[in-house]
Amino acid sequence: MASPAATPDAGALAPERLDEAVVALERGELVLLPTETVYGVAARADKPEALAALGRLSGRPSPGGYTVHIARPADVSWYIDADRPGVRRVATKLLPGPVTLRAKAEASRLAETGAVVAAVSRDGWVALRCPSDPFAHALLSRAGAAPVVAIGARDARGAGAARLDAVEPSVRDAVSVAVDGGATRFGKPSTVVELDPDHPGQPWRVVRPGVYDKRYLRKLMVFEVLLVCTGNTCRSPMAEAIARDRLAARFGVAPAELEASGYRVNSAGVSAGPGSPMTPEAAEALRGMG
Repeated sequence: MASPAATPDAGALAPERLDEAVVALERGELVLLPTETVYGVAARADKPEALAALGRLSGRPSPGGYTVHIARPADVSWYIDADRPGVRRVATKLLPGPVTLRAKAEASRLAETGAVVAAVSRDGWVALRCPSDPFAHALLSRAGAAPVVAIGARDARGAGAARLDAVEPSVRDAVSVAVDGGATRFGKPSTVVELDPDHPGQPWRVVRPGVYDKRYLRKLMVFEVLLVCTGNTCRSPMAEAIARDRLAARFGVAPAELEASGYRVNSAGVSAGPGSPMTPEAAEALRGMG
């Protein structure tokens, strides 16, 4: 992980800067703003002139495939099926933060955005980002249901710019409002995580390392089930064994491989002593269940 740098909160920036940025987006103009990773150039996805300007800046021949920026983790449900267990777990664990989620878009959800579909989806996939930077969050909250898309602002070397004064002049010339939030917290691009809910045992994979690496994400993404009884010698260890067996069967892995798939099952007692074995009766009951 990168070392965090100081980033002012939204209140440290003049409130009129937020107002200017909101108005510029509403007019179909581009806004240069800080996030916790690198600076980004944002546009309203329902403004054709803004998408055209973003296309010229990014050099993309078509307007599709920009990263949609959302204000709250729950807003992923506007674009993808967030009720699927693997998707919900990833979104809850990683958002808001320096992660871009890439997932299959839900046609029924995108249809509600009408002409915006072409701007936010490419080949049926959508990229979603929920920044934790206070100014970015405030701006996206003010945008409401209007989709905001963005690209990374590059520096003279073509890398993501971590300070406003490092942004390439041609990028700064293309925007109507440039907000100086100081050095970004992490100073490097977001980690891109691709979701695959059809494989619930391992519903995600890293397709571009960034602030977080795969090892850190794997540790962060572990879902722990804790079963508790009084002495941890009968009911809770039985429940632990049953839960581990059922989860392993559901995901098609051996019980010993369950943690590598992102799930950990443990038991505990509210008045348990160390070293106490499971009761013979509990062990016999489990043997009887196979």
